[in-house]
Amino acid sequence: MTAETNAALAYIRERYNVPASLHGRVRYTDHGHAQHGTIIGTSNAYLAVLPDSARRDDYVLIWPTSDGLEYLPGKAATR
Repeated sequence: MTAETNAALAYIRERYNVPASLHGRVRYTDHGHAQHGTIIGTSNAYLAVLPDSARRDDYVLIWPTSDGLEYLPGKAATR
């Protein structure tokens, strides 16, 4: 994890009171469909999430307090 990613995730955890962490698992809603993914980084104050069904470079950006975003327990195995 880069120092920048670490600092950004610490900011997101503190500012929005969410348990966001690198390789943390999330469930989110995309166009009305539930998706699962892994937090792989940040972009500004957004979480970069790699959907389970996506290729390595095909991530989505999600606001940390989005409706329909659920932080799941545990970490993902690295791909």
